[in-house]
Parts: sequence; structure tokens; C-alpha cells
Amino acid sequence: MTTPEEIRAIIREVLAEEIASLRRPATREERVAIASDSDLARFVARLLDLTNDAELRREISEGRYVFRLGNANAARPEARQSRTPAAPSSRAVRFDNGLVTERHVDSLAEDTRTISVAKGVRFTPLARDRLRSRGINVERSG
Repeated sequence: MTTPEEIRAIIREVLAEEIASLRRPATREERVAIASDSDLARFVARLLDLTNDAELRREISEGRYVFRLGNANAARPEARQSRTPAAPSSRAVRFDNGLVTERHVDSLAEDTRTISVAKGVRFTPLARDRLRSRGINVERSG
């Protein structure tokens, strides 16, 4: 049986690891496909929405939240040929290190379906619950 002192030691160890990971700034990456004026307008609206949050605005200005151009033509070849409405686009986001919290998950775009995370990235229990409830898949990379 585990003693209360041993439980406290385990909790201290876990907290120390989590606090150390918080001190390392996490870098998030969001892929953006821009092939038309409407794609550009959607990106600008997304960016304005992100900057409403002071923490996210700081992450963007400090280079911890970055945007990368995706291949817009490869992302939507069927949408250009089809006359039926296209399914909502899926936005991929990347976390390179640190701790992902519920607040991070809530700040993701509504159409986010996948997040890519590096090996050392950890999630709070609330963040995992929120990811599940929103149907967002987590892909780990080495």
C-alpha cells in the first residue's frame, strides 16, 4: 500500500515536470490554404478572432503561434470540379512542446479536425475531454 508521503512525493514530481514544461514556450502551427479571395477573407477573419484573446495575440507576436501556407490546390481539387457544396475544410494545427490546456483547445477554429503534436507535448484532462467532445483527432509525431 502506498503511504500518504509517497503519494505526495509522486504529486510533487508530476507538478515539477508540468511546471518545467510550462516554462518552455510552446509553439503552435496552423496550416492555412489560400487559393482565392474568399480563402484570404476567411483567414483574415480567423486572425482577427484569434487576436481578441490577449494571450493568443501575445503568442502570435512572439512567434509561438505561427501560420504556414498549405497547398491550396491539393487540399480542394474536388471542390473546384463539383457543383455540390464542399464539405467544410479541415484545418490542421501543430503543438511542438508544452502543455495543451482547455483554453488552447477552445481557441481552435470550429473546423479544426486534427491537431498534430510532438512527442513531449502533454494535455490536461480537461483539454482531452474537450478534444473528444469536439471530435478532434490527435496525431503524435516523433
